[in-house]
Amino acid sequence: MRGEEKQLGELKEKEEPIELPRMIHDCLAGLKMCITRFPHHYKSLYRMAYFYAHSQGIWRIPSNEVDRPGSFASHMGRSIALLVEVLQQMKDHGMLLTLAIHLDRKPEADKMYMFETERKHMSKHAYDLSLQLLRNRWKEASTFTSKKAAVIDICRTHQKIMRNLGYREDILNLLTEAYINFVGKSLEKEKMESQREEALKFATQHISLGSKALKAIPNPSVVWFSYSSSNDN
Repeated sequence: MRGEEKQLGELKEKEEPIELPRMIHDCLAGLKMCITRFPHHYKSLYRMAYFYAHSQGIWRIPSNEVDRPGSFASHMGRSIALLVEVLQQMKDHGMLLTLAIHLDRKPEADKMYMFETERKHMSKHAYDLSLQLLRNRWKEASTFTSKKAAVIDICRTHQKIMRNLGYREDILNLLTEAYINFVGKSLEKEKMESQREEALKFATQHISLGSKALKAIPNPSVVWFSYSSSNDN
């Protein structure tokens, strides 16, 4: 037996090593074959989406044999988590917010395709990442043009959140911080309430005027003079 084991070991050492690219190619070919024969095979779709970092869509399989209790919800949860990861890598804060809003809405009893705890968690996670990316964009803005674009985006995001999720302290704080810094002033704790009102007035007026007016925002000194004068009145 020992001689046979030794001989087998020698044969294994002589075998050519399997290259990783070839292994990946073979695995993908197998997944594609599964999808070709069964287009709605969750695991194959998920694994390919994970590999390519691109979701290919989700469908509900009307089959009792495949649709085992909890199976669809588990696949949906993993797919949403993958989508959030991809959107974060793409720095797509807008789509993350849209996803958070949709997940925040409690579905009807016959349309609960995710576990409730996971749905709520993923909604908050997508929302937090969206604001984090938006804040990073503002902090990384170094020119007047990039800062203006970031402030415009924050104004629109604030409006979208207020319309769909209601009052949120975090986006209001971000809006106030971005606006006050944009017009060349500093945040002051004792003036926080008035500065918030000033930022909200700025956002409301420019959003109501439309995108062309937003793009026509002048330099910070003019913005500060215009809004400080109107507030004094």
